[in-house]
Amino acid sequence: MKRYKAAAGAQFNDKKAQAYGEALERLETVLGRPPGSDDIWKAARDKGNPLHGAFQWNVRKAAIQYWRSQARHIASHIEIFVTIRNKQRPMRAYFSVKRHPEDPVRYVNTESISDSPYMRGQIVKQALSEAENWSLRYRHYREFRAIHASIKATKKAVVKRIGQGRLARVRNGM
Repeated sequence: MKRYKAAAGAQFNDKKAQAYGEALERLETVLGRPPGSDDIWKAARDKGNPLHGAFQWNVRKAAIQYWRSQARHIASHIEIFVTIRNKQRPMRAYFSVKRHPEDPVRYVNTESISDSPYMRGQIVKQALSEAENWSLRYRHYREFRAIHASIKATKKAVVKRIGQGRLARVRNGM
C-alpha cells in the first residue's frame, strides 16, 4: 500500500487519511476501475469499512448538512454587476465573514465588506489561503511554476503592506 496523509483543510488526521486511502485503493481493485462518489459512499455503508465513520448516516442530520451545503453554494455563486473604469463587470455578491470578532459567520454583501477593514482582512486572508492551498496541491507540476511564484510574491507584498501580525490577527471566521 501507498503512504497517505491528510491534505491541508482536511477534516480528518493523517492516520485516518492512511486508512481512507487504503480503503479507496481496495475499492478500486474490487471494482476494476477508479471509484466514483456513489461507489465510495455505497461501500462506506458497511460498518467494517474504514470510511464508514466519515459519513453521516442519520438521514435527518445528513439532510440538514446537505441543505446547509446548498445554502453555501447559492450564497457563494451569486454575482452583482459593478462599474469598474466605466464598464459593468460581474463580481461575487456575498462572502462568508464575521462582521465583528464576536459575531457568527454570515453572508455579507460585497459593498459592506469594502467599507470594513476587518471584513476585508478576512477576505484577503481567505484568498491567500486558497491560493497557497492551490499552489501546494499542484506544486509538482512544472507548468505552473510562474503561478506558484506569483502566489508567493503576492503574499510577500500583502504581508509587507499590512504586516504579518495584522494578517495573523484577522480571525479566520470562514
